[in-house]
Amino acid sequence: MDLVPYTILMAKEPPNHPSKSPASSESNQSKSANPSNRLFSFLLGLILGMLFFCSGLGFSSIVWLEKRSLERESLAAQQKWQEEKSELLNKIQLMEESERQRLALEEKKKAETLRDRNLKRIAKAFIDWEEVNGDYPNHSFDAAGKPLLSWRVQILPWLGLEELFDQFQLNEPWDSPKNKALLAKMPEVYALDGDAEKAQGMTHYRCFSHSGALLAPRYANAIKVSGMPPVNPKKKSLNPIPKTILSSKQVTDGIANTILCIEASEPVEWTKPDEFLFPLKGKCPPLGIELNEPIRLISLDGKIHLLPRETPEAFIRAWSTVAGNEKVNWP
Repeated sequence: MDLVPYTILMAKEPPNHPSKSPASSESNQSKSANPSNRLFSFLLGLILGMLFFCSGLGFSSIVWLEKRSLERESLAAQQKWQEEKSELLNKIQLMEESERQRLALEEKKKAETLRDRNLKRIAKAFIDWEEVNGDYPNHSFDAAGKPLLSWRVQILPWLGLEELFDQFQLNEPWDSPKNKALLAKMPEVYALDGDAEKAQGMTHYRCFSHSGALLAPRYANAIKVSGMPPVNPKKKSLNPIPKTILSSKQVTDGIANTILCIEASEPVEWTKPDEFLFPLKGKCPPLGIELNEPIRLISLDGKIHLLPRETPEAFIRAWSTVAGNEKVNWP
């Protein structure tokens, strides 16, 4: 056996030490690289965490913004609804106010129509009386010239109220016990709104009775009422034989220019013979019902007139006389 080659082979062999497997080598390399891996993992986790946090924060922000948007939309919707509601309520209030005004206007027109009708009924009774008797009605008087009952009682039969007329004691004054008890039976024609019960026996329909007026006393020193036959056989009359007669022929101012009846501010008991006095140098009595409406009256020809509140008193006095020969036209 050749010893040289063996020696050479032995010399070429590596030193005698334990051999290392690949797996063991990789394990050692892994252990030597472990700090770097941990740092990488940490950084990666940090980055991922920040990304997650940021993405979560962004989502929360989106949710918050969406919530705020919805709240704003809800608030805007509520405000719009409130505005629409307020506008609707205003329209309803305007409609209600318009309806109230319409109803009030209708009631006013209805009341005015009723008041006009009352005046026209009174005028018709006067006109019919004069056509039959040749004289206009007046209060009733006793033999001494003392007024007893109002012209409003006098014309009851001419208003179709004979039954009520027959209940009066014609030879007694208006405030005698029996006659005063009839105050509560005032006819509706003497109530402004037709509600005689509410009026409680008080009327605003009055006439002028100063010298020269339609209702000026004309029956002083006449015979007594009791036992007196009626002037018209078909209709009773309270008047005794008059001292002077006032017919349409004596109304030289013209029946169209003479006041018959007027609405007074101050009412009076409907059976009481108490009318307006407007002396030549005196002050006009308070006329009309409401200060913001004209004065309503009717002339002897049965025509309704509405006098403005600023009408001069001299004009009213001129229209109140039957033969003053004043030349004043109606407004």
